Parts: sequence; structure tokens; C-alpha cells
Amino acid sequence: MSSYSMEAKITISSIGLAIPGTSLGINALSGTYLQIRKNPKAPILTYAIKSTLDISGNSGTLIMGHAASSWFPVSEEAFSKLQIDNLKGKGYFADVEVSSTLVGSGTTDIKFSLISKNGNSDVVFEKYNLKSKGFQLDSTKIRGQIFLLPIKK
Repeated sequence: MSSYSMEAKITISSIGLAIPGTSLGINALSGTYLQIRKNPKAPILTYAIKSTLDISGNSGTLIMGHAASSWFPVSEEAFSKLQIDNLKGKGYFADVEVSSTLVGSGTTDIKFSLISKNGNSDVVFEKYNLKSKGFQLDSTKIRGQIFLLPIKK
């Protein structure tokens, strides 16, 4: 199996006030969808991560941000870490950061990590210069519990 046939896509939105380069921020509402598929014709698994009323600075953006990446390749190892059997019932949180200045379209940098119940972090993938659409001034971050959305048939 080729490690480049597997793909992912991120959509992230946030309303709040996070001061870039600091851990200061107030997040009203943030959410992201991570979609993965084995190949362009395979079923899509969609995970959601949300954060509401966070004052820690773990989630947020500079006032408002929204970005949606195009599909991008992920390694077989990253794809495996994101399978339902590896995440279900284990209490994982996800930490997602999408960095860029976007006005309509451009490129973004994405870092996606899983955080275990005992606080260990594992970077699943980091991608740079991904084609994306949206509006954001600096970066949008979300840290929250990851859960699988129902699969549409």
C-alpha cells in the first residue's frame, strides 16, 4: 500500500481573542473537522474536535478565523494512528494548529497532534504550504476531545 494514496483534509473555525506568540486568550467557540480517506474513492471518516469558553489560550484565534485545506497526502503511519480502533474509548484529545494569513485563498501550515489521557503528545502530521481557502489573520488553534462523527452512507 502506497503511503501517498492516503489523504486528509482539515476545516477549522474559531471566534475569540488569542494573542499570537503567547498563552493568553479567550475562546468563545472553536471547532475543526478532520477528514481522512484511504484513497479518493474510499469512504471518508470525519472526526470533530471542539472547544467552548476556553480561557487557557489552548484554543482560539485573533478575533475570528476560518480555514479549509485541500486534500493532502498523509503517511501510512499517520493514517493508522487515526483509525477508529486506535482512538475509540481511549480519551484522546487533539491539538490542531492552522497557521497563515488567509484572505479568500492561499496556503496554510497545519500541525495535528494527539494527546493521551496522561498528557503525552504525539504529532500525527505537520504539513506546510497547503492550498487552503478562508479568512484568518494569524493562526487558529483548537485543543479538545476528538470524536468520530456518524458515517454517511
